[in-house]
Amino acid sequence: RESRILFVRHTMQSLLRIKASITKTYERYQSVHVHTRSNVFIVIGLVISLPFLFWSLGAKESERKPLRVIFTAILMGFYWITEAIPLPVTSLLPLVLFPFLKILTTDEVSAAYFNDTIFLFLGSFIVAAAMEKWMLHKRIALKLLLMVGNRPRGLLLGFIMVTAFLSMWMSNTSTAGLMVPLVMTTLTQLKEQSTPSSKSKPQSSEESALLTQSASLDDTASSEEPPSDDLKQVVLDDSPQDEDDASSKSTPIDDADRILSVERYSKAVLLGVAYSASLGGTATLIGTGPNLVLKQQMKNLFPEAPEISFLQWLLFASPLSFVLLMILWAFLCFVYVRKPEHIHFNLTNFRQDYLAMGKIRVAEMYILGALGTMIILWSSRVGLDEHVPGWGYLFENYPGDGTVAMLLGFLLFVAPSRSRAHPDSDRVMDWEAAQNIPWGIILLLGSGFALAKGFHVSGLSVAIGKGISSFEDIDSVLLVFLTCGLVTFTTEVTSNVAISNIALPILAAIAIEMRENPLLFMIPATISCSFAFMLPVATPPNAIVFASGNLKVVDMAKPGFVMNVVGVILLPCIFLMIGLPIFGIELGSPPSWLIASSEHSHE
Repeated sequence: RESRILFVRHTMQSLLRIKASITKTYERYQSVHVHTRSNVFIVIGLVISLPFLFWSLGAKESERKPLRVIFTAILMGFYWITEAIPLPVTSLLPLVLFPFLKILTTDEVSAAYFNDTIFLFLGSFIVAAAMEKWMLHKRIALKLLLMVGNRPRGLLLGFIMVTAFLSMWMSNTSTAGLMVPLVMTTLTQLKEQSTPSSKSKPQSSEESALLTQSASLDDTASSEEPPSDDLKQVVLDDSPQDEDDASSKSTPIDDADRILSVERYSKAVLLGVAYSASLGGTATLIGTGPNLVLKQQMKNLFPEAPEISFLQWLLFASPLSFVLLMILWAFLCFVYVRKPEHIHFNLTNFRQDYLAMGKIRVAEMYILGALGTMIILWSSRVGLDEHVPGWGYLFENYPGDGTVAMLLGFLLFVAPSRSRAHPDSDRVMDWEAAQNIPWGIILLLGSGFALAKGFHVSGLSVAIGKGISSFEDIDSVLLVFLTCGLVTFTTEVTSNVAISNIALPILAAIAIEMRENPLLFMIPATISCSFAFMLPVATPPNAIVFASGNLKVVDMAKPGFVMNVVGVILLPCIFLMIGLPIFGIELGSPPSWLIASSEHSHE
């Protein structure tokens, strides 16, 4: 008997060693595989782009610059899509290539990386970073969720609307990083309370650690690393808890229905958070990167065009976002919450967390004041018309939205975090917290502006417009729908900022050739860049939610496809109804500033 025990023990040890060896070999293979694939994509990018550079050597003087810009655009676009090189590193290529290829000087290229739009983005992220430092975003989220109540469909709507609201002012990555731990806590509690005839048990330290770990997920969550099995266990394992006599007498069929309903509800909440983080960002001009790309590229490509104001965008995009959020909620309720009576839980944990935060602090009041002031100044800087001027008129329109953002951001570095009774207190914002600002996104935005400037200066925009003469025969409204569809499904496999940098200059050239207002195509394309709902790698919120371990790819792909189709159909319809009058667009009638810009480009 002892010999058999020793044999089994040695056998198990051998198997464990074999398993460890296989795991180590697989990890080494994965590392080599990723490295090799990156090298292959680097070479392929050069192979498909270098012919345009060689072609420019023997071309006419007027064709050299456009061909060299095409070489740069194809190389950057391929590296952006494949991520052979980190996106921020690829974004530095215009600083290297444009001066050597005699397209733009170093000073001209560098200016594209720091302009009013970049500082608008930077200032808004300083305010968002201050909210994260003082946990103001968590206080807002918990308060709104407690106001919603504990009804399953109502709580699902609460998660969706809270995520969307925070995403209007913060990055969608930070918003998802905040909401996922709250969702995981809710789902764990829901599983415990919905399991009949069971005993409650306190949350283990391992579960708490996993929930804390999910809060720190960021853009790196879009990697190919499989979801943690431990995290799956937290969500899916049955956690016993005592129920009342009625539930304890439930039949096995009722128990199975209840467990199935809870699992389906878990998917609904996670999908709602992921999708609403993207939809909420479209509602404001600072909510997501493509919106800022549009704002600056209109300045670069059409200097005579009136500026897109914060209020204009809010009046158009917030109703669109609200309608899509309501459709998302109704769709998730119809598919996943068919039997809400099987879902039982309370909000005790949320209430305890909210009370543990104490009364609102002075620093949080400063941040709320800064955010409110920023919104008011942005909305009122540009007047409604010549008879109702904005406050910018008092300064001869010298200040821009970037000036407002940096003013409020600067004041947060000056404002004390406590009352005067504590002279040794810190400031509301410090540089350590500012280092969490996504500087890589700033480089990505700047590279898009530099690329658009290269399109304009080299004459490539005009050449593209002339070369796409076939678009003259296509109805403008039909082209709006086609643009939304193409951009929506393309952004599933690449960065939304990258695709906006590539698509907007081309759409501007098409609009010039069709003698239409460029905003007719550029605004729908910009919003479509945020309609990536199908794949976990499509957006950081999708990746963060997927990493929770409660979803499969197919769980995200099926409803994501439906939401993509809804967005492709609904966005053009709402834009044609309310967007045209808000932005002063007339079908078939080019604005005067477009004619002036075209004449300037030809010169």
